[in-house]
This record gives sequence, structure tokens and C-alpha cells, in this order.
Amino acid sequence: MKKTAVSILLVFLMLGATLLAAWKISNSRSFQFFGGIVQKVETKEKVVALTFDDGPTKKTEEILEILEGLNVKATFFVTGRELNQNLEEGKK
Repeated sequence: MKKTAVSILLVFLMLGATLLAAWKISNSRSFQFFGGIVQKVETKEKVVALTFDDGPTKKTEEILEILEGLNVKATFFVTGRELNQNLEEGKK
């Protein structure tokens, strides 16, 4: 009986530690499983990394036209819900 209780306690402690570690990793800004994190790039040029998050939206076409007119590259981060609601904009 005592051996079973200790085993159950150890399982819960390991599960808790695993969940805590997963939570810490998921909230980390300096860790990722695949690829590398680029935090700084040495350059003599003045550059800006332009990103758009949580899209596409109804304004995506307008944004793309402005970017194309100025010959500016950007990165779009797409979410599933927004893509389902704005599929045509997402295709662009």
C-alpha cells in the first residue's frame, strides 16, 4: 500500500514538473525547438523588418498594394481563424 502511494506521488510530481517545464518553454522568447532565433543582425545599412500579425484581414489587399508600390518586402503571420474568414485575401 505504501509503495503504491509513493509511486502515485512520484508520477504526479513528474507530471507536474513536465507541465511546468512545457509552460515555461511555451512562454520563452529565447527558445525554440527548430531553427534559430535571430535577435540582431550586424549591417552597415539602415534596415527594418516589417511584419503583419494575425491576418489576413479585409485590409490585406490595400497593404499589399502599398508595399508593392514602394517595393517593400514584409512577412505575414497567418492565423487559421482569420484565414477561414478571409480566404481570398490569404491567397494573395
